[in-house]
Amino acid sequence: MNNRNFLIRGVIKPLNARYTFVNTTSLVAEAIKRHDLDPISSIFLSQSLTTGALVSPLLEGDEEYTLRWDYAGALGTIIVNLNGRNELRGYIKEPHLANITDDRNALFGDSGSISVVKSLEGKILNSGASEAGLLDVTEDVGFFFSTSDQIETQIVGDIKFNIDPANPVKTSAGFMLQAMPDCDLAEFDLKRQRMLEPQFLDTLLDSALAKEERLTALLHLIDADLSTADYTLTESTAPEYRCKCSHDKMLNAVKLLDKAELIEMFKTNDAPRICCQFCGDEYSFTTADFDLNIF
Repeated sequence: MNNRNFLIRGVIKPLNARYTFVNTTSLVAEAIKRHDLDPISSIFLSQSLTTGALVSPLLEGDEEYTLRWDYAGALGTIIVNLNGRNELRGYIKEPHLANITDDRNALFGDSGSISVVKSLEGKILNSGASEAGLLDVTEDVGFFFSTSDQIETQIVGDIKFNIDPANPVKTSAGFMLQAMPDCDLAEFDLKRQRMLEPQFLDTLLDSALAKEERLTALLHLIDADLSTADYTLTESTAPEYRCKCSHDKMLNAVKLLDKAELIEMFKTNDAPRICCQFCGDEYSFTTADFDLNIF
């Protein structure tokens, strides 16, 4: 099995387009276990995290993207936060969608929206939003970049499961194709359609292949005439699940409560605990963490 996380990016020269290819197997497995997700919720958070990994090369260093999906159906809200070092964390509002429905129409509802915020050290650099009209987690992000940023983009990503709950993910992977300036958009559209064919998705998730073999096979499915001289290949930092939460950050958030709320909190529990929605870690607090004169 060739399932270590990786990120490979490059340029397809004849098409004048860039690509990103990621394997997110262990990253997604950690997210599933941290959030105690059922299989349906696992599919959607895995696709969201994989999409986040795919767009991470668009960032530099400490720059961050916060991607947010909101759907009218049972799926509701998904949030993924990532930086230019390919450190990701994610959250899905409903961790047990299988208890609600497995009908795709009911999951997505009849409408949705996606927002993308780019920030640096807490300062928003730019932001945008669009309808999530394709009602597909990966394709809706591609639509966002195609319309809001005017960069034609196609994204695919999916997951295969293991039976073992202690090792829930067999493979999770994704591929993104983006047009560069002077790209022939008619030709680009032909290539993006090939990414939606079953054979492309089967190859994307074929963990029996080494990553270079899988990449070569994927590129040849996009364009059978490509030679190794026709594309570049750079391996970047592998994506990993990493949360930024800490006791101090959680404490600062709790301190935003007013005095009455703090007093009430400690009346019912002398060591209240707060759970991070992104990673599931819990932090407890005592009156010693606050200015005692408020009690």
